[in-house]
Amino acid sequence: MGMEQELFARHTAHTDKLAAFGFVKNGKDYFYKKFFHGGDFWAEICVHPDSSVTGHVIDASTGAEYAALHVEGAAGPFVGAVREEYKQILTKILCACFTRNPFLFPQSNRIALAIADKYQEYPDYPFENLPHYGVFRYPRNRKWYGLVMNIPKYRLLKEKKEPKDETAVEILNLKAGASQAWKLIKTKGFYPCYHMSRANWISILLDGSVPDKTILELLEKSRNYAVRASFRPMGNAATSWIVPANPKYFDLDNAFAQDDTILWKQSSTVQSGDVVYLYVAAPVSAIRYKCKVLEAGIPYEYKDKNVSMTHVMKIKRLKTYAPDICPFAKLKTLGIAAVRGPRLAAAQFLKYIEK
Repeated sequence: MGMEQELFARHTAHTDKLAAFGFVKNGKDYFYKKFFHGGDFWAEICVHPDSSVTGHVIDASTGAEYAALHVEGAAGPFVGAVREEYKQILTKILCACFTRNPFLFPQSNRIALAIADKYQEYPDYPFENLPHYGVFRYPRNRKWYGLVMNIPKYRLLKEKKEPKDETAVEILNLKAGASQAWKLIKTKGFYPCYHMSRANWISILLDGSVPDKTILELLEKSRNYAVRASFRPMGNAATSWIVPANPKYFDLDNAFAQDDTILWKQSSTVQSGDVVYLYVAAPVSAIRYKCKVLEAGIPYEYKDKNVSMTHVMKIKRLKTYAPDICPFAKLKTLGIAAVRGPRLAAAQFLKYIEK
């Protein structure tokens, strides 16, 4: 793998940032030229529409490509210095113009983006020797509900007599349940689960064979298995959450002025005994209250043009925070980029807010 492939793999280019950096568009590609090493060399770098990058280093004295840069085993202080300066140019472009993708292929990244948008959950990469294998977990109990793997395609195929297709693909393993798994594997893009239990899990080929909408529906069911497994017996450790509140729909300040205990829309993940930090959205945009969940899952029918509720939870205010204690800008420094729905309170947030 070349230096460019190694650095830019799993990254997406942003054309506006390329232009700002100094790239010039020619057809569908973007080109950049940079003299370095005292003007003895220049780099010619091309970013293609698929965000792949190719590059050449030209010897200014001859106008020819400096082949030693890419020759495996080429050593010496001079070659090493040129290689390092060229790598620094590539790294600056990477940092200024690209964002990192969680996976290698477009559909895999679309699915990961949809999960982040809906659940604010992100993959982790627990296998040191398999850095492209990403696990999606339900945060309360850390149970897996999805696993993305990068494997040769032939490993999915049953027909052992077929020539081995070494093409790299990404697959998503989901828990479908025994009754559904055997039906799905008869459909294009679905396979008996690779490297996990085939009784309940399936593998989906992430090459566009299966629509994103179908995958996300199945993924939600897989996640629900992990959610149901999280409900704990009474007396087990409580969990802390950050929960959004929209001041356009409900006046929390007025409600708590009347009573320290109020009813709040139930989240399926929040349980009795948990702690809830209420984040009041714009124009406040800050953590305002710490509450304890006294009771959860209370039947409650309510619906208007903004809110629909079938269950509520009873919460008691424990503490009130001034808006400047933990505004949204502070949350971002604590790794919380958005509060669109109930999310687990990370350790760094709890350490800060409980000072």
